[in-house]
Amino acid sequence: MKGLFKNAWEQSDSKATFIRALEENGLFLAKGDKRGYVALDLKGGIYSLTRWIDVGTRELKARLGPPEELPSIERAKKHIADRMTEETSKPTLPKRKPRQRKNARLWCAKFRPCAGATRRSARN
Repeated sequence: MKGLFKNAWEQSDSKATFIRALEENGLFLAKGDKRGYVALDLKGGIYSLTRWIDVGTRELKARLGPPEELPSIERAKKHIADRMTEETSKPTLPKRKPRQRKNARLWCAKFRPCAGATRRSARN
């Protein structure tokens, strides 16, 4: 998990790219109650970014802006729940039946070995 956070931090150069990198891995950025910057996973787990990235609050604030601009943990959880219901409520397409072969005899003659032929006789 720590590697996931560090990779997202190292690959991003702005708040938007960091948020996108977290969301690709099922994590969402929020303002923590005790800590300034936290990430939430889909199960509601809360991760302090200063602890998981090993970066100070000043460096986080320089790249991500003030934590007050981020949604609270409750709003982020609601956003995750709304997003999950959107994903699960998408209609699924019915599965199509496999096409029947029109020329079944031709297909069998082409791909099935003859009943009387053996492998040795087929090679010669």
